[in-house]
Amino acid sequence: MAVKILFVDVPAIQLDHLEKAIESGVSPSYAYGFPLGILYLSSYIKKQHPDTETALVDYPSRLSQITDYKSVTQFISEIARESASFEPDVIAFSAIFSSCHPFLMRCVELIKEIWPNAVSILGGMHPSNLARKMLEHKDIDYVAKGEGELSFAKFVGEFQSEEREKIKGIYSQKSSELIIGELLNADFIDDLDEIPLPDWDLMDMEYFVSEGARSQVRVGSAELDKKTAIIMTTRGCPFRCTFCSSHSVHGRKMRYRSVENVIQEVSILYEKFGVTRFVPEDDLFTAHKTRVVALLGALRALKIPDFEIQFPNALSPMVLSKTVMDALVDSGMKLATISVDSGSVYTQKYIVDRRTDLTRTREVIDYLKNNGIIVRCNFIIGFPGETLELMQETIDYAKSIAVDWVHIGMAMPLVGSQMYQDFVDRGDIEDNEKFWSVCDFDRRSFDTQEISAKDLMELTYRANLDINFIHNPNLKSGNYARVDELFTDVVSKHPFHIFGWYALKQAHKKRNNLIEENETQRKIIKLIKTNSRSKKLYNKYGDLLPAEFTALLSHDVEMKMAHYAS
Repeated sequence: MAVKILFVDVPAIQLDHLEKAIESGVSPSYAYGFPLGILYLSSYIKKQHPDTETALVDYPSRLSQITDYKSVTQFISEIARESASFEPDVIAFSAIFSSCHPFLMRCVELIKEIWPNAVSILGGMHPSNLARKMLEHKDIDYVAKGEGELSFAKFVGEFQSEEREKIKGIYSQKSSELIIGELLNADFIDDLDEIPLPDWDLMDMEYFVSEGARSQVRVGSAELDKKTAIIMTTRGCPFRCTFCSSHSVHGRKMRYRSVENVIQEVSILYEKFGVTRFVPEDDLFTAHKTRVVALLGALRALKIPDFEIQFPNALSPMVLSKTVMDALVDSGMKLATISVDSGSVYTQKYIVDRRTDLTRTREVIDYLKNNGIIVRCNFIIGFPGETLELMQETIDYAKSIAVDWVHIGMAMPLVGSQMYQDFVDRGDIEDNEKFWSVCDFDRRSFDTQEISAKDLMELTYRANLDINFIHNPNLKSGNYARVDELFTDVVSKHPFHIFGWYALKQAHKKRNNLIEENETQRKIIKLIKTNSRSKKLYNKYGDLLPAEFTALLSHDVEMKMAHYAS
């Protein structure tokens, strides 16, 4: 019998955010991620079992429409029914980050109500690391731990047999391992070329390459209308960063697709869908110097017009030689995101266990900048045991490297990471559903003995404003075209952002564009007077602005208010 599988992709967003969005009528801001894991599973299963039917419920791509629904329940149920052209035998849910947990549980319950006879199975990073807990739920029949191609294909092949209870990496309430023994991950596929190219037929690819993937493009990248696709050329990462949980699914051993296999995928994406910007989501794209140089050379040889490559998962400075950087630049990389993580030598060595050479990192950054690359660096503060003084070392380092853009984020305890266990052991968080329901990359939900959640959020936001907007190095160096590109991007996405407008005003001033400078200043005044978000931003962070500007601004605002009053 042909098995019918309904895949369900859930967004890594808190359930209450979606409920508030429906209540307010404002769609949530969400970086749409391409469900590559699901597409690879579908293609591999069809390779092993050609008569299998698959369909996808792609909730992330529909979030912009959530305000059309009266409730999250209606949103989940109606989209599920619309997406399935058959009654599924298996409902396979994919969940990556723990922030999706409440939405995931709601999906499982509602979709099982629609198809009560279907078997449910959960996979992805979040269920993989919480298999025992997940199997306590009455509507969850199975959990797949680790990568799913081999184990899920066996599961489909043995679907009508009791042998499906004996597959390594797939567990149910009947599994003896729940009582005795360890829940092992499924086996890996060492040769990634054995996995067919993603099953793009599951997706609305025109939407994805034209709209969806743009959310993965980082600040400072022009030509947002370019068609974009996410790819993955490797799996695994040998580094042991305490904040990362990717190894819990993909392992630490690097596995590679061949250059020819990647080129085949890129060629099809260009020829069939018109994609010219490619975004590898590898954890360590540049791990193998010889291979990556060959791959980048082969990509360049395709001669795709206006080809571009970006790395939102960030490039490690420890595996960026001049040869590799030259190959990246020559291949069409316009923006490089570098994962520095911490600007403190102590934090790098004793807390993060990454040991990035910060002097070497400066050299990498300078080399890329000298080659005309937009450079963005990622940092994290708020690690367990990290003092305020160590956090300040990171902020000072981030300011000193003078890159185009810095992102200072808060340490997020991902289930499956060493950092998560460290926070649990210290008593900062509880290892339970309550925490998973409130964890968020943008908001800290717990205090530590070193810093409160409120103070950490304030520290990161202030640092990002100060480094990126007030002291952006392009203003100092006179690269005003770069300033225009960076901050036009900011204000187009966030029109209320008076600090973005301030940076544009300063660029006009330094170029003696008095008309544009005055127009932008009037824009800022009007926003503070009429936009609640702009006013809040000014009242809370206006002290970061130069005193002469705030004095002038205050005078203009008072004059404007007097004008309105009259």
